[in-house]
Amino acid sequence: MTTLTTFFSQDGQREAHVVRAESGLHVEAYEFTSHEMALVRIIDVSTHSEYYAEDTAENWVTYVIRN
Repeated sequence: MTTLTTFFSQDGQREAHVVRAESGLHVEAYEFTSHEMALVRIIDVSTHSEYYAEDTAENWVTYVIRN
């Protein structure tokens, strides 16, 4: 697996990693819980482009995608 891009929210509460794996692209969505950044969900974007994956990551950190 290779992390291609990392996005951060302005409030420091969320981050997202666009990852290329053998199965294709996915977005790892993290949120600050208690005292650490925790993986909340993995969003499968394997049937889409890298641009789509980046848009999805940006939507996570800007709270367009809610938990």
